[in-house]
Amino acid sequence: MHINFRQRLSAADHKIMPWKNGAGRTTEIAVGDPKTASQEWSWRVSIADVDKDGPFSIFPGIDRSIVVIEGSGMDLQFDEGRIVPLEPNHPLDFDGEAPVYGILKDGPIQDFNVMVSRKHFQARLDVYLGQNEITKTNTAGSFLLIHALSGTCIISDKTDTNEILVADETLIYDVQCVVGLLMGNDARAIIASIVPIGS
Repeated sequence: MHINFRQRLSAADHKIMPWKNGAGRTTEIAVGDPKTASQEWSWRVSIADVDKDGPFSIFPGIDRSIVVIEGSGMDLQFDEGRIVPLEPNHPLDFDGEAPVYGILKDGPIQDFNVMVSRKHFQARLDVYLGQNEITKTNTAGSFLLIHALSGTCIISDKTDTNEILVADETLIYDVQCVVGLLMGNDARAIIASIVPIGS
């Protein structure tokens, strides 16, 4: 979908689809326009439901950032034998072409994913818990995504009246701006910054 300055998304806007390898399902929140004819998207933000151990889909040329948002977490076993724990609310970055096998720790999980074309973008994924006051600056050509996981988040972008985000709602900005986020005691939110390479 094309983002024009600021776009507000709810759960009704999400698109549910199978994983690339067919082993599970993902809920697509937003994608960036492709940069080449061979791409489906240049960046993608989604939430995956993982209910069993299994391999991750392979995405050549893609950098991935992932964080567990529901459940007890899982271990990521890489092809060379390295095992990296993926704990709730602690993002992890890895190469999309790396063969990875996920091993659940204690039942199903949900994880939040940001994937970007390595040639065109780099991403940062942060999780904020509880009472917080955060300011983020977005630059021209970049994308700033704020997704509420729980509780209430008040958003101010200096151009309009304050907006309230609740669980499963998202705001995405695609121009230079300064955005403030005020979180209540019960709030949990994700902020993803998607920045062009070289900026």
